[in-house]
Amino acid sequence: MAKSKPRKTVKVISIRKAAKRKQKKSKAKTNPEMGAFMQLVSKIDSQLGKYAFAVGVIAALIFAFTNTNFLPKELGIFLIVMGIIIGLINITHREKSLFLLAAIALIVTNGANIRVIALWNIGAILQSFIMNLTILFAPAAVIIALECIYSLARRR
Repeated sequence: MAKSKPRKTVKVISIRKAAKRKQKKSKAKTNPEMGAFMQLVSKIDSQLGKYAFAVGVIAALIFAFTNTNFLPKELGIFLIVMGIIIGLINITHREKSLFLLAAIALIVTNGANIRVIALWNIGAILQSFIMNLTILFAPAAVIIALECIYSLARRR
C-alpha cells in the first residue's frame, strides 16, 4: 500500500486581522514617542477638517443672510481658504467620487434662478446661500479633481 502524505491545515485569516497584525508589528519596531506624535498630528488634522467644514457652511449661511446681493472680497477669500482646507484635509480616498458628484450638483444648482421666489425674500437668501456654498466647495472640488487625475495618470 502506498503511503499518503499528511495534509497540511490551512489557516484562513481575514484581511482586517492581517492588517492589524502587520500594524502591531510595525508599531513595535518604531519609536513610541514618534508614534504618539504622529497620532496627535493625525488627530489634529481630522479635527481641523471637521471644524473647517462646519465653520465654512455656517459662514456661508450667515453671509447669505447679511449679504444677499453681493459678497465682499474678504468674505469670499475666507470661504476660498476654508474650501482649500476642506479639499486638502477632509476628503478621504473613498469619498472623492461622491464629493465630486455633489460639487457638480451644487454648481448646476447655482445656475438655477431661485431669486424668483419672492415670499419673504427667501429666493434671494437661498440663491446667495447656494452661491456661497459654491464658492466654498469649488476650491475643494478642484483639488480633489486634480488628485484623481494625477492618480489616473500615474497608473499608466
